[in-house]
Amino acid sequence: MSMTEHLANFQNIINQLATMSMVLENELQALLLLSSLPDGWETFVMTVSDFAANGVLSVDFVKDSMQNEETRKKISGVCTEQMESDNQKMEDDKNNTVIVHFRALERPKEDEFCLELLIYLTNLGKISGAENHTYFDVVERVAQHLELDDITKIQLTPQDYYSQKPKPNPIKYRSVDRLLDMLVNYNQSSNILYYEVMDNPLPAFRVMSQSIKEGHIKIKCLIFLTEQMESDNQKMEDDKNNTVIVHFRALERPKEDEFCLELLIYLTNLGKISGAENHTYFDVVERVAQHLELDDITKIQLTPQDYYSQKPKPNPIKYRSVDRLLDMLVNYNQSSNILYYEVMDNPLPALQCLKTQRVSFRHATKDEAVVLNIRLPKQSTVGDIFNEIKTKVKLSQPNAELRLLEIFYHKIYKIFPLNEKIERINDQYWTLKAEEIPEEEKNLGPNSRLIHVYHFMKQNAQNQAQVENFGEPFVLVIREGDTLADVKMRIQKKLLVPNEEFSKWKFAFVSLGHPDYLKDSDIVYSHFRRRDGFCAWEQYLGLEHFNTTPKRAYAANQKRCKFEKPVKIYN
Repeated sequence: MSMTEHLANFQNIINQLATMSMVLENELQALLLLSSLPDGWETFVMTVSDFAANGVLSVDFVKDSMQNEETRKKISGVCTEQMESDNQKMEDDKNNTVIVHFRALERPKEDEFCLELLIYLTNLGKISGAENHTYFDVVERVAQHLELDDITKIQLTPQDYYSQKPKPNPIKYRSVDRLLDMLVNYNQSSNILYYEVMDNPLPAFRVMSQSIKEGHIKIKCLIFLTEQMESDNQKMEDDKNNTVIVHFRALERPKEDEFCLELLIYLTNLGKISGAENHTYFDVVERVAQHLELDDITKIQLTPQDYYSQKPKPNPIKYRSVDRLLDMLVNYNQSSNILYYEVMDNPLPALQCLKTQRVSFRHATKDEAVVLNIRLPKQSTVGDIFNEIKTKVKLSQPNAELRLLEIFYHKIYKIFPLNEKIERINDQYWTLKAEEIPEEEKNLGPNSRLIHVYHFMKQNAQNQAQVENFGEPFVLVIREGDTLADVKMRIQKKLLVPNEEFSKWKFAFVSLGHPDYLKDSDIVYSHFRRRDGFCAWEQYLGLEHFNTTPKRAYAANQKRCKFEKPVKIYN
């Protein structure tokens, strides 16, 4: 499915909800749209969250970013599902093309012409340079279109991914080798190039060559370089190798430097940092392993630092996913000299075939919750998660049955079937909660039903009372003749709420955010008989009371339950 189709389907769902008077906030729509992305988009999700204006996501910004990211994946070769199917088709024909739009620099919003240029796809789906789309091939094709004899007078400028405008600095003559280098920068891509026909050949704007008369050979004027860069270049004439001090911190102690390593960075005569053979990914982990006196370097996992939060990024560097130290330290033009390390119990190549799920488990007979980090092969199912949980915690009885809930914004959005594959479960934004199934909820008869029960408060916003959910949601079985008084007794017993506090609670049938308050004599079952096609999380039994549990702070991109009891964490 293309990104356009994905966005259209999402918008259809939003429109259907709007026809039912259920209007989602713009930021919530943006978060839901991000959470709908498949595996492999985690880095994109984090990047979009980092670049949100004032830390607030908008659905239009997310949609535009997703469409741009799809274009980048097609060019840079990140394996989306569409490209994986395309690769099968390209086994016998590995040459592909990309349509590049050329615009005159003085008219940056209008396409002047388009050229179909060759891109070479390897059998891994990654784009690499081929001899037939070098820098000179591109400018030669542009010159042919413009009927220009001297190709050295053509100056090209790439497009800035974020502003969608020409970058301030053009591509210097012969400073790139391939078309790919013109279109992709820091994993962001564009299929637009801006051209300008100069009065003089581009080499005349560079360092004066030795073909100039002997009287001028000592000038060597460097056009467009600052005085500082000129002095730096003079210093680097004899020594172009420089070093950077990288601070390494244990991931479990992210605020304390454990040790520092002096690693080599190669500086070109233009003062730009580039990768050299002596500071590759393997060189870095080997130096770390030597310091830690570890024999197997494949057990070292590194995590870069987030430039804005000054904390470890949520996703570590995958094994052999980067080539150079520079790629570990610089991301989207922002750099850091801090890396976090972790010594894994298994080699990284083996771990990458596994998936770790963070699951909260609350004991049926104890007012205590634990958080379990469960690592299983990606093809495992929810049933395998339950088997792993049973080895880590003591259940109320050996044959107890479990269920897994997906919770978001203090609502239960899904109860997973046993055969659900864990590779399809996203726990980055959604909280996973496992619990024992009470005996009364097994083998429900035709006159019984499971309902959702949520805590809520009423907040005044824009002169309107709005329902705000909080706390830990749960499910409850109700029967056809149950009154609210009967249900209240079971809820108080389940939540262990003192009588004095419980007497202040109000109970309501909430549908699409509108509470309908109930009396003790009301039959609860009758309110849930008709569903009218609504989702289960939009029709629930609401418990209205003040929230007395202290808030727990989360990172901006982890909008999980804000009110929780203390938990224990087990790996």
